[in-house]
Amino acid sequence: EVRTYFDLAKHEAERAGIYPRNGVGRVENWDELDSNGQRAMNAAHPRFDAVVVDESQDFKRSWIEAVSSLVRDEAGGKRRWMFGDPFQALNVDAATSTTEFSTGTIELPYNHRNPQPIHEAASRLRPEGSALECRRGHGLAVSSLAAHEVYLPARLFEAIHRLVGNGARLDEIVILTCTTTKGNALFLRGGVEKSGTNYTFGNPAIDPRTGDRLGLSADRVPRLPDNTILFESVNRFKGLDAEFVILIDPPMPDRDQVLTLRTLYVGMTRARTHLTVVGSRSEEHTSELQSRFGISYA
Repeated sequence: EVRTYFDLAKHEAERAGIYPRNGVGRVENWDELDSNGQRAMNAAHPRFDAVVVDESQDFKRSWIEAVSSLVRDEAGGKRRWMFGDPFQALNVDAATSTTEFSTGTIELPYNHRNPQPIHEAASRLRPEGSALECRRGHGLAVSSLAAHEVYLPARLFEAIHRLVGNGARLDEIVILTCTTTKGNALFLRGGVEKSGTNYTFGNPAIDPRTGDRLGLSADRVPRLPDNTILFESVNRFKGLDAEFVILIDPPMPDRDQVLTLRTLYVGMTRARTHLTVVGSRSEEHTSELQSRFGISYA
């Protein structure tokens, strides 16, 4: 059985009869769902032999305890596998140490997702530097495009057009923002166009008029329309990846802003083949990106 945490919380709360069903699978109150889901899981009869938690660094302690309630005891313990990277922790409410739920730790020291140029650029953001060993090969250099804010749509068009011109399919591209889609001017445009060529982007889980989440459970999110590029936030895309990632208008790295560094790191490392950074140009911003990433804006 494979679910997101909130899918599981909704499923268990409905089984226990303490969360109302919604015909379109829409969640109106996430805090209520979380509370009722935890209550249902903690009271449920264990039915699983084991639980595997991915992205465990973003799980609250209470989430792991609730999910663990569904796992049968075996010789006085529970089979729990938790996979996570502390530097990818973006949930400020989660301070989970997986070691306190485990009898042992297995280090995973290799990066199998990113080619060397992306791996090296992103590793500069980690406090310990390049702690992982890249096993993906050399790959393409990171691309970067800059413009004053008013010209960002044109630069975004250029980034997409370059990828398509080099053989990328639209369903292999994702546009990621380090902020949110809510009120995001680029997302609300719905696409970019130049000289009769149009690239449409969207997100079936997001209201195209406002950028707000529609509150649909994962199994109710419709398919992305054909010939449409996914536009998503780094936070929501964490744990996923794409062949080609365009990271738009990233914030300037600041060593004192840990969540900013982590968000940038997560966004950059979503790319399996090529990463393009499209950002606002300022002398300070450009200099910082050059020194931290080794990236020069064109």
